Amino acid sequence: MKIGSPRSVFTDPELEQYGVNPPEYVKISDMLRKKGYTNRETAITEDQSIQMVKEALKG
Repeated sequence: MKIGSPRSVFTDPELEQYGVNPPEYVKISDMLRKKGYTNRETAITEDQSIQMVKEALKG
């Protein structure tokens, strides 16, 4: 069991090693952040992720 904030749990790279996948919107926002499309923290809600995608599309 992992204990921590939703952001620290969802972004833990060891999570998938245990067969637990974060929500797709977390994966998308993390990818946008890692590729430099945003400087925001990884989204932990769908609404945050949607906002990040909109911002990335605007450039």
